[in-house]
Amino acid sequence: MRCTYLEQLLNKNTVRQIGRDVRQTSDCKVTDADLQDYFKTLSTLLADPQYLQHDPSAIIACTRLSDLQNDRMSFEELGKLLKEVNQTLEEAKKTGKRFSEMAENTLSKHLQKLDATNQLGLKRLKKKTTVGEQRLHSKTKVGEHRLERKTQFGAQRIVGLKRLKKKTTVGEQRLHSKTKVGEHRLERKTQFGAQRIESRTQYGEQRIEEKTNDADQCIDSKVHDGTQRIEISVQHGIERMQQAANKTAQADERDEADFRRRLVEHYNDTSSNVPLSVLDQSLDKRITDIYATPKMHRFDKASDGKRVKKEQVLTYKELFYTNDTKSNRRVYVQGEPGSGKSTFAAKLVHDWCDENQPSTAVPNKNASFDDVLIIQNFPFIFFLSLGESRGQTEVTHMIKKQIIDTMYSEEKRDVMYTLLLKIIETEICLVIRDGLDEWVAPDGSNLAEPSMAGFSKDKCVVLTTSRPWKLADERIKNSRIDILVEIEGISDSYTFSKRVLRCILDKSKDLKTTAREIRSFIEKRRLTWLSNSPMLYTLVICTWVDTMEEEEHLNGSSLCALYTTFLESLCKKANDTIGFFNDLNPPHVKCFSRTSYLRPIIQNVDVISKAAFNLLFSPEKEKSIVFNDQELSNYLTPSEQEFALKAGLISKRKTKRALNSSISFIHKSMQEFLAAYHIAHNARLIDDVISAYLGCHSNAYLDISQVFIFLCGLSVSAANTLSGIIHEHDSKIIDARGVPLLSLEQDDFQSIIEAGYREAVSNDQTGILLRLSHFNIGGDNLIDIYNIWRENKSNVLSLEIHVYDETDRAIHSSATHSEPTSQVEFDLSSCPNLKYLVLFGSGIQIQDSSSSVSSTRPVCIVLKSANPVQCADPQPVLPCIKHIAFYRIRCSSTWLRSLLSTLLTLDHYVTYQLTKCYITSCKEDAVRWADTETGATLLSFKDTLSLSNDYVSDSLGLWEALHGLNIKSLSLSLKVKYADSMSKSLLSLTHLDTLNLKVINNGPGLWEALCGLNIKSLNLSFGYSCLSVYYSDSMSQSLSSLTQLDTLSIELNILCLWEALHGLNIKSLSLSGMFLHLNVKYADSMSQSLASLTQLDTLSIELNGQSPGLWEALRGLNIKSLNLSVQYGCFTVEHADSIAQSLSSLKQLETLSIYFWTYIDIKLPQSLKHLNSYCMTLLPYKLRELVDTLSACTQTIESNLDFCCASLDDTTLTFKRIPPEEYIVVKKELEMLKNVEVKRFQILDRTRQTNVYDDDDTASDWSVRGIGGVHDDTEDDNVNDVAYKNFVRGMSNTIINRISMRLLITPSSNS
Repeated sequence: MRCTYLEQLLNKNTVRQIGRDVRQTSDCKVTDADLQDYFKTLSTLLADPQYLQHDPSAIIACTRLSDLQNDRMSFEELGKLLKEVNQTLEEAKKTGKRFSEMAENTLSKHLQKLDATNQLGLKRLKKKTTVGEQRLHSKTKVGEHRLERKTQFGAQRIVGLKRLKKKTTVGEQRLHSKTKVGEHRLERKTQFGAQRIESRTQYGEQRIEEKTNDADQCIDSKVHDGTQRIEISVQHGIERMQQAANKTAQADERDEADFRRRLVEHYNDTSSNVPLSVLDQSLDKRITDIYATPKMHRFDKASDGKRVKKEQVLTYKELFYTNDTKSNRRVYVQGEPGSGKSTFAAKLVHDWCDENQPSTAVPNKNASFDDVLIIQNFPFIFFLSLGESRGQTEVTHMIKKQIIDTMYSEEKRDVMYTLLLKIIETEICLVIRDGLDEWVAPDGSNLAEPSMAGFSKDKCVVLTTSRPWKLADERIKNSRIDILVEIEGISDSYTFSKRVLRCILDKSKDLKTTAREIRSFIEKRRLTWLSNSPMLYTLVICTWVDTMEEEEHLNGSSLCALYTTFLESLCKKANDTIGFFNDLNPPHVKCFSRTSYLRPIIQNVDVISKAAFNLLFSPEKEKSIVFNDQELSNYLTPSEQEFALKAGLISKRKTKRALNSSISFIHKSMQEFLAAYHIAHNARLIDDVISAYLGCHSNAYLDISQVFIFLCGLSVSAANTLSGIIHEHDSKIIDARGVPLLSLEQDDFQSIIEAGYREAVSNDQTGILLRLSHFNIGGDNLIDIYNIWRENKSNVLSLEIHVYDETDRAIHSSATHSEPTSQVEFDLSSCPNLKYLVLFGSGIQIQDSSSSVSSTRPVCIVLKSANPVQCADPQPVLPCIKHIAFYRIRCSSTWLRSLLSTLLTLDHYVTYQLTKCYITSCKEDAVRWADTETGATLLSFKDTLSLSNDYVSDSLGLWEALHGLNIKSLSLSLKVKYADSMSKSLLSLTHLDTLNLKVINNGPGLWEALCGLNIKSLNLSFGYSCLSVYYSDSMSQSLSSLTQLDTLSIELNILCLWEALHGLNIKSLSLSGMFLHLNVKYADSMSQSLASLTQLDTLSIELNGQSPGLWEALRGLNIKSLNLSVQYGCFTVEHADSIAQSLSSLKQLETLSIYFWTYIDIKLPQSLKHLNSYCMTLLPYKLRELVDTLSACTQTIESNLDFCCASLDDTTLTFKRIPPEEYIVVKKELEMLKNVEVKRFQILDRTRQTNVYDDDDTASDWSVRGIGGVHDDTEDDNVNDVAYKNFVRGMSNTIINRISMRLLITPSSNS
């Protein structure tokens, strides 16, 4: 027994010694030899046969020790071990915490017990004291009663009383003494109890403190030991974790490499081979065998938002980089259907997958897109078909569905999806989104394109292919497009033909000969545009090869004919029974009449076409192109579906769902052709279905444009109806958006109508009446658009023609006409609704209807209207025209005069711009002048014409065009070069009443041109310093010759030619100018001139500078009306006396209109009857002063007052708002006056567009706030007042309140 105990003790000491040896090292590390020795010792102890061999904990410990020794312990087990260590530490902490809580509870209980004991002692002491007091009080009472009785009974005995008193005194003393003794004893006992309680409390606190300290030391010791053990375990764990992390990183690299390898294999299976023809999807070839260089151009974003076509793109570097440094992260490739967008994307993926490409390959400068190293720099490329992901919004989900779910089994998909999320955050990726136009966002989503959430913006490059109309969506901002390129088919169609033929042509046929025959056929039929669509081009080649042995190859350039051939070829695969349409069984459409295989299966074609229509025009757009079995079963029976699948009209692909498939037509254009065929023999669908479809979707006509083009070739009557509905919907959208008539949207609509017209002509359709209102005509579409215009003359709203070439006759030919046309003629008089007319280019001839000279230019413009010289009442033409623009146009002065004569009869404004035009003379005896460019802007309204060309001199042709026009008011702003011609033209204007002339230059010829005119009103405006003193005589003679002149208005900068005004018989004179001011030295000259105007009745002066001599010059005039407009700083208090003296000298003055910034008190003449005062700032007390001044007059005065509710800071020249309510108080005071009648009091308000008070900020229109009790039905005549106009024009936008008043003031004596 003794040996056994020593052995156990030895085992325990050995284990403890090992623990101490490890803990006492500085870094908790041991040598390999010591570690092996520790392992051996611990294993021996744990395997003790007597005590530990069968112990479960020892067995587990021994197993773990063996795993740790042989490095077999997994990362999870090590983590579990560390977790157990951590739990041990947590339990130790919890034990210490529980011990502390127990100590606190014990101390709290003892304190509570001590407090209770203390309270009990106090209660007992208090109780005894109370009892003693009660007993003492009781005995005192008894003694008093007894004493009283004895006193009563012994009142007669004096001795007895004394003895009783003595005994009573002795009793009180004894009782008091006993009470004192009791109190002392009670106090001593209380003190003794308190001391014992205090002693016991101190003893308890000492014991608690000792136990607490012991517990803290124990806890600290255990925590220290546990911490050391944890640190050792954590250190080992970190080392194991680092090893595991390295293994994990290596595993991730292997997973990524495996993922990349699988991607390459996936793309090699799905993308590196492309179908040779859409007629047979199974006949596919390596993309390198048939791929041809695309014709691709870059588009730039102009400042106005337009996209401008730039240079050709030939390398991947040009596509993905700008200026060799900036990476294009968002690349957009647009193109029309079948242009090769998807093939280009597939070729890009193939170049990335091509592992045989040497890493040091040098790009071939003669090849296109051979710099494949640019592509191979992307570690990962994800190629997605958006048409297969309709309704999905996240690109990551699309990758999982289209790529991961295809490459991996179901149990591995989630793991690989997690790897994908890591790759897109850390690796540089290229995401190819093919077919954005085929993707539809789910209901309720406003996304224009799928979300790239999860991708790192600085590591992800996105290449998106789409049709152009999709990228015109306003939600796709220009700022989000780093580069936009457009694929326009193939660059070398002949090489492409040879590539395709090499894959399908029988070896017995000569490849070059066949390629040349196909090229000749395409050129002869004008099908070279097919190079823009490799898909259609391939179909033509394949159909050509398939029918080489037949007598007749493809015929015509009609899309309907081509697609009829495609349809027949496909249907023949399902049923090769021959059958023909005839008179007894005519076809629904003309292009089916020559087929051999459609008649027996026409019912199948009809139901498939109906399905194509219903699906294409489905309210749910996401189901229009790609649909499932259930949706297709609504239109096709199982047997009909089987026929469509066998024929290849539809294709079915299995999806992730077992019960459904992804179904679509072989190509969207085939679905559109079949839908158009269904509409052709069910025209009611246009009103029943298509009209509603157009109303539900914005720009829906772009979606159905190809359907419309097919319909034009199949049934032009139905196409005519559809074009009218599309035109109506398009016009409503444009009106709602406020889009200008000449816009890109109109160009899109015209392109559709133009393509439809060509298709109708190619199919020998008659009665083509396609609706179009906006025409944009160029050399490439001249004939076709002209033919459309001829059937829409009454519908034309805008006409824009661009023909620059005068001699090239190639532009006269049309794709729909085999023979060229020499010339087309546009008769504008046949367009009664025309609003916009724009003519550009020297290839346009303006033809006089009266001229016998034939035009030699491609386009001839005719305006058949009567000559105003020969016909006094010409019939109006172009009654709706609003804007005309000519650029580099040659026309005769006679034709221009006829046009202007027409415009002068219209009751709305018309703008007419001439830019670099040539105006020739048609007079037989006229001296031919050299051609000079004419530039001018004309504005007409009824019999008023305004002409300006501030930067270009006048021309002889322009003056001849004005000759003899019925003009009452003419405004001219120009540099006068041909004064003689100007004079003749002005003299010929017999109805001219008002002439406004702004002269850029000055000379004697100008004044000679004005001599002898019968005008009544003349307004002269001169440029700075252009009125020279040297021409004062010419000016004087010219003005004197105007015998009918009664109104003269002169606007100039330096007024120094007063002599020229001397003695005129004018009744009204207006003087103004930007820098007009009057010095004292000119006062006498001005005074003499004004005094000589004996008929002068009205004088208006607008001052913009200090004019101290003005008031002297006005003295003594016999005028009845004076209108003064004084700008800021020109009218100060210093002038008050001069003004008062001048005004008082105007004995005949009845009306005074004055506009000034700040009110100044002035004395008014006694003859004054009407005062119109306009003030920019009028304080309320100043308004009272003004009314007081008017009340002091001895005559009745009617006054119009308009002023702003604001004050002016002279330092900053800013306005401060005054509440209008302050003026209402003044108004009420005025109403109390007997001699003042307030006939009008209106507050006018307006709002500002922003809260920032910027003078350039715009403000709304004025609104009148009604004030009760004041009614004024009198119409204002101050709207034509010059001072009022200047007041309104000079008002700052910062002013938002003003007041308009009308007062009638009578003399106080009369009241």
